[in-house]
Amino acid sequence: MNQWTLKQMQQYYYWNSKLPNQITLDDKPNIFFKNLLYRDDRYSTILQALNSDTYGNTLSNTFGFDIAQLQHNGQTMQLVTQVVPYSEADLAGLHRGDTIQQINAQPLAAYNFAPVLEAALKLPSIQLQLQNGKKMKLPASYISQPVVYTAQIFHKQTKVGYLFLSQFDFSGGYSVLEAIQKLKAGLVQDLILDLRYNTGGQVAFASFCALTFADIAPNYVFVQFKGNKKLGNSEETFQSALAQQPEGYSFQAEEL
Repeated sequence: MNQWTLKQMQQYYYWNSKLPNQITLDDKPNIFFKNLLYRDDRYSTILQALNSDTYGNTLSNTFGFDIAQLQHNGQTMQLVTQVVPYSEADLAGLHRGDTIQQINAQPLAAYNFAPVLEAALKLPSIQLQLQNGKKMKLPASYISQPVVYTAQIFHKQTKVGYLFLSQFDFSGGYSVLEAIQKLKAGLVQDLILDLRYNTGGQVAFASFCALTFADIAPNYVFVQFKGNKKLGNSEETFQSALAQQPEGYSFQAEEL
């Protein structure tokens, strides 16, 4: 496995000229991969289906919510910024905008915010205490996020559609089309596309979304790639990017 990883990195890695000269193949695959990374690389990760340590645990994919710490009127607050639909956090009644005062009976402050969260991700459950005194215990699990959180219509001077996309993944393709049909039936004139918590994903699905949301010619240039010396630079149209969709999907640019 390590030999395969090294071969791929030598061919495709943007910083392939910076790979270390002295390489040992004896480490575990995830450790071996991390030792190959260039010091300025904050993007690359490895995912092993049978090694949960490589999943990249976060509050949102472990407990179903995320929080941010901020200063308000001279006080430190922990505000819930995201609740994953149908997660344990959602079912327990946690809402975006709630304020968390304690995690696992520890009052949160600026100095301990990061270490308390890091420790919580290693536990089988987490206990929250909100500002209003409500307590809830959430079990740890690996949460698969829906691509479409919500699609709504706001009635202002004009009808405005709102669509929240958590990631770019073809598992949500039909959910996106269903949401678009709902917005079209509601005669919306403007669309708010919420990507604030979008973690990225498949380039082909990003093309899928763009073709669905806007009047775009399939042969327009969608993405430009800058590669290493072996690969060089290239570009793809919306149509050619969409053609990279996973097996089992057959969406056509003109139909979208």
